[in-house]
Amino acid sequence: MDVNTMGVLHVLNFAKHCPKIKIFMQISTAYVCGEIKDEKIIVQEKPFEMGQTLKESSKLDITEEMNLLKNKIDELRSKNATENTIKNALKDYGIERANLYGWPNTYVFTKAMGEMQLVHHKDNVPLIIIRPTMVTSTLNDPFPGWIEGLRTLDNIICSYGQGKITSFLGHPKTILDIIPADMVINCMMAAIVACSNQTPKNFIYHISSSLRNPFRIADVRDYCYHYFIKSALKNKNGKPIIVPKPTLISSRVVFDIYMRIRYVFPLKVLNVVNKAFFQCSQDVYDDSYKKFKRLTRLVEVYKPYLFFKGVFDDSNTQNLRRATSNNIEVVGLNFDPNSINWKDYMMNTHIPGLVKYALK
Repeated sequence: MDVNTMGVLHVLNFAKHCPKIKIFMQISTAYVCGEIKDEKIIVQEKPFEMGQTLKESSKLDITEEMNLLKNKIDELRSKNATENTIKNALKDYGIERANLYGWPNTYVFTKAMGEMQLVHHKDNVPLIIIRPTMVTSTLNDPFPGWIEGLRTLDNIICSYGQGKITSFLGHPKTILDIIPADMVINCMMAAIVACSNQTPKNFIYHISSSLRNPFRIADVRDYCYHYFIKSALKNKNGKPIIVPKPTLISSRVVFDIYMRIRYVFPLKVLNVVNKAFFQCSQDVYDDSYKKFKRLTRLVEVYKPYLFFKGVFDDSNTQNLRRATSNNIEVVGLNFDPNSINWKDYMMNTHIPGLVKYALK
């Protein structure tokens, strides 16, 4: 809330006192639209109105949300809760508030409120909102495959390569809307150049791939399998980690049954054995429990994206590409998703980049 919602408002207020400012740019996320369960929906490049929610029956008051959050923190501290307890409690509280208004998690909820603040309070400040989808490693610049940390899809890929998960929740035909980081930066720079001398009429830009060059979960499964079979990671003993072809489970009900059979029941048996035979299988139990918790956490975090059926309209971004195609200031700044060969990118750039720069 401090950064995504109120922070952008503080920066905007500062910008209003800068007489020579030409443009104010906010980096948001395309997923402020919430969960989309209808394949026919094309998410438009449109701004939020102040107080708008994803549920028609509700009205959002950002000031009230800030007050509720403060009261929640005061309540926890009055009970002498530890900082770790407060942190975990606020995570759950954030999801609760986000779900109340139709957003799947705290991140997209606070980003949406940040957009509302900017649109409502911008006055005469020229505004651009860039909404990337899932940002992955660079395609070309500053060099192919550069990435910092693990995000979204990357956690799943690395966990699979390390042998920590062998299956995951997701329909094979679901489109994963990913976009390389340098394309996002290129779009930002092109937008600044194009809009620096005129106030943009359409100021929201989706930088995405789902409409023009769709990439499906089944493709991720296949590319990951072939990559890690060919270039296996090594375990702590220096031996190659042999990975099976990952299983995609397209139903949450079936996935829960699978988790009970694969992890919950065996864990209960191992727990009984350990109690009866002086912790003789504790290492096996600990390893299985870690895999179970990791997979459960990944599913909860990424479920909104694994069943996201809509696609993102990028008409404004396409118009921006056309408008700047001959501009000498942005020549060579590629942000066209049609230029991405997904197999080549995943096999020769993205996954090797994850191994080299993220896993180290």
